[in-house]
Amino acid sequence: MPWPVCTEAHPHGRGRRPGDVHREREVLAAARAREPYEGLRDRIDAWEEALEEEAELREDEEDEEDEGDGERGDGEYGEDSGPVSSPYDLSIPPGRRVGGYASWNVTDPYPMDCAVRATPLRLLLTVDTSEWNAGSPSWTPVEDRGLRPAPHAAPTGVVVGNHGELDVFGCPADPGRPTRWSVQ
Repeated sequence: MPWPVCTEAHPHGRGRRPGDVHREREVLAAARAREPYEGLRDRIDAWEEALEEEAELREDEEDEEDEGDGERGDGEYGEDSGPVSSPYDLSIPPGRRVGGYASWNVTDPYPMDCAVRATPLRLLLTVDTSEWNAGSPSWTPVEDRGLRPAPHAAPTGVVVGNHGELDVFGCPADPGRPTRWSVQ
């Protein structure tokens, strides 16, 4: 008795050849068998070591500068603050805030104009998923220094988008006009 075969006509480009299915299975099996991100752990370790060496050199230089003046030399933010880096430490604070400037870290900036007057809207409110993060040590409350950001940085449990922030913009000329918003 012959093997059953479909004799129906099928549209071009539909279905898969057995050889293609077998090759795909081989590729997937090989991918699952290897260690994920080969070499990544070594690269991360080397990067962390370089950062530690740089921090030690910086501390030694600060100690030499502060020697003899009786001050601790750790600045106004305390020992755990780490280096200051923009935009996290200098321009846009994390957390919930009223006014200020929007963070366009996920998308490029785009005009937020009033739909009626076509004038630029102002940032009214920002609702961030967390109140602080590891990237902005100078904004970490003193009582939370040394704690991991999760779960301490998000006491309300509010999550915006994919752990981002919601910016609400309003018309400065007429507060009754419709607001616009952006999720970053």
